[in-house]
Amino acid sequence: RIAEGVEYLYEAAQTLPRLIGTFVQYDRVLVDGLASDGKDDEEDHDNEGGNTHSENMKWNTHWQVQYNFAVIKEYLSGFEEHAEYLRQRPVLVTKLAKWMTTVAGKARGSDITRIKAPAFKITKLTDPALQRKANRGYKHAETDRLLCPVKLLVDFDNDPEGFCRKVYNMHDDRPRVAGGDWPAFMYDMKLYIPGKLKPGFLKSQILLDVPSADTQGPQTKAKGKPPISRKLQIRTVAITAIIYVAVLVRFALNAQNEWADANGEWDGWDFAESVMTCMLHDPAWQEDLTQWYTERVYGGVLNDTSTSSEPSAYELCMQEIAVEKRDRAAAMGTANAESENSV
Repeated sequence: RIAEGVEYLYEAAQTLPRLIGTFVQYDRVLVDGLASDGKDDEEDHDNEGGNTHSENMKWNTHWQVQYNFAVIKEYLSGFEEHAEYLRQRPVLVTKLAKWMTTVAGKARGSDITRIKAPAFKITKLTDPALQRKANRGYKHAETDRLLCPVKLLVDFDNDPEGFCRKVYNMHDDRPRVAGGDWPAFMYDMKLYIPGKLKPGFLKSQILLDVPSADTQGPQTKAKGKPPISRKLQIRTVAITAIIYVAVLVRFALNAQNEWADANGEWDGWDFAESVMTCMLHDPAWQEDLTQWYTERVYGGVLNDTSTSSEPSAYELCMQEIAVEKRDRAAAMGTANAESENSV
């Protein structure tokens, strides 16, 4: 790659999953992104559920294409300049998407390897048996509690063995542990408020301690090389990057020997969709999270096969956001009424 002068392109492609996550359909992003780039897509925007004024707005293919294509244009050197050339060569676009998917998979594998060794210490596991990954996940109470949906921690603590057994054996009356049920390890439990899903979410010290600085942190130095984040002038931590790290940590905590998008009922695509949908509805919350991470790093509807009828963390959080929106609207209406009466 160095001899061919494309090392910079490979490094940029490796960085993409660390910027936009691992759940990306590169073929759809490139094809649709190139087709709509620079055009007014308001009609498609509304038709695909992308209307920012819709209460039913979800992180769907439309949003994925818009968001991920913009990142690719910014960080994949030469891409924007050759966009028109690519638009006229669909076969080449397909090959490029396939190559990017392969490189992204290798980058994820590299990051998983980096996390594997320190995971035991970072997650504060105590049983020596858990140094072996095959013993983790729903097989052991320690890792099961970390993977347990935060809203079910009381149920878990009341009967850890029963909780583990039901989830591991997929009992009919098992508690639901799906993509929209956000696990306890992703929370700063000092900030978490029972009954509320936003406080503390994705602010876990575990996520900060993960050696994700392979690309993110300015302090990273591998054999004298500057971190890729410096070479690509990355100075912020995107919400998709935070989700990426959370997903890798979850894999480190489960018992799977090889990467898979799903683990039992939990599905990574559903998890990413649930979080990003909430962020679409509450941009201020997203900004707070990204700023919180940036300061610390740089210094400066879901598949559900469970019979449970309990709402997921995602669903409850969407309810929280809706209530907050109504409260703000009501407060604004009251203020306007008082202002009119005083005139």
